Amino acid sequence: MVQVLKEETAQRILDAARDAFYSDGFKGATMRGIADGAGIPVGLVYSYYDSKLTLFDKVVLPVRMMLGTLLDTEETKKKTPRGEQSLFEEVSELLGLFKTHRKEFLILSDKSAGTPYESFKQEIIEMTTNHIKAGLEEKLSGKYEDMDDFIFHILASNFTESVLEIARHWKGEAWAAQMLNLVAQQYFYGVNSF
Repeated sequence: MVQVLKEETAQRILDAARDAFYSDGFKGATMRGIADGAGIPVGLVYSYYDSKLTLFDKVVLPVRMMLGTLLDTEETKKKTPRGEQSLFEEVSELLGLFKTHRKEFLILSDKSAGTPYESFKQEIIEMTTNHIKAGLEEKLSGKYEDMDDFIFHILASNFTESVLEIARHWKGEAWAAQMLNLVAQQYFYGVNSF
């Protein structure tokens, strides 16, 4: 029974922390506010997590790791030939992530100033850049020898910001699926014109 209560308290702290970081960002959230949200004394929060940053890590690290796996360049190379089907599979994986961890994703991208994750959005753009470049590498071989690699960064930045906008303006799963598919179609056919 004691273990169940400890797990329940830990979950209440995590839920309250996620809500606080989502509404106020890392800098604006306080341990006292998190404790109030969990309905427990602030000292009890510290018995589970020694700092706000430790708690922040606990909230966002699983999502950070999932996104890293989704955009892993080596995995991209294994999915050759790169085509519309694999892109839509990745969009489907992203939708699944949003269904369960949308707030954590937005905390990382928009509300992590003051943490080691504050460059998360740029890291996602860089991973997406590498992802796009790997996906087009064979297709572009010898075709555009003088093309500046910055185009991959531009494509990745635009795609990443489109995905973030869908997450920020969430109107439900069906709406998000429609928006992600429309963005992916536009992206796929635009990039495919190279």
